[in-house]
Amino acid sequence: MVALDRLLARLIAVQADAWVLKGGLALQLRLGDRARTTKDIDLHARVKQQNIHEALIRASALELGDWFQFEVAQSDTLSPDQVGGAIRFDVQALLDGRPFEKFHVDIGASDPVVEPVEIITAPPLLEFADIPATLIPCYPLSQHIAEKVHAYTLSRLSGENSRVRDLVDILLMAELGQIQGQLLRRALQATFSVRNTHALPDRLPDPPEGWDAPYRRLAKEQNLNFATLPDAGQAAKAFIDPVLQSADSGLWGPLTWSWH
Repeated sequence: MVALDRLLARLIAVQADAWVLKGGLALQLRLGDRARTTKDIDLHARVKQQNIHEALIRASALELGDWFQFEVAQSDTLSPDQVGGAIRFDVQALLDGRPFEKFHVDIGASDPVVEPVEIITAPPLLEFADIPATLIPCYPLSQHIAEKVHAYTLSRLSGENSRVRDLVDILLMAELGQIQGQLLRRALQATFSVRNTHALPDRLPDPPEGWDAPYRRLAKEQNLNFATLPDAGQAAKAFIDPVLQSADSGLWGPLTWSWH
């Protein structure tokens, strides 16, 4: 994660208000050890799409005294199964001039961010070298949940949705704290409207039976409170369905797993 952190530190140092972290790495920062480890960066850019490559190159060249350098090259546009029109960049991280790690950066500029961003402090990975922890602008929790719901309900080109991890992530995020139903509903409406792939449903679909084995494995790995797939499906419905069906579902309480 250290190479990803150092690139983010450069982006933020050059133009802090231009980048918002989303996706797996943002979830990893929220959840800590309970999250799956990710090897890529997903960003929402608040710059014009035609300027993204130049801005990324400029930031990656910044010297921060951490012995890292970065080589950035634009890759092909993401596959049609990826929504939001994100652009992919291939990044080679160098440490003291030697190859250290390769990863991808996916950057889009079309997704709505309804609430203010949240600043999350990254782990102090280079504290031993007196390099402070990075303060990273991240998607608000409601937006992160909305995009997971969109992915969970999106039909796949291959047929059956295979993204069991989206169900797991929805459940993990539901545990993080109180959530305002009105704000989550606004984020859902904005996300489905802008992405325009399918209508906002009035309830979550049941998870496919084929998810049973992979869900049980993930539930055990990530210490979920819902050990079986049917229990997980019902828990996700209890969290999301009231927001889909009401303009004001109230305040989410993770301890009681209910809206009030």
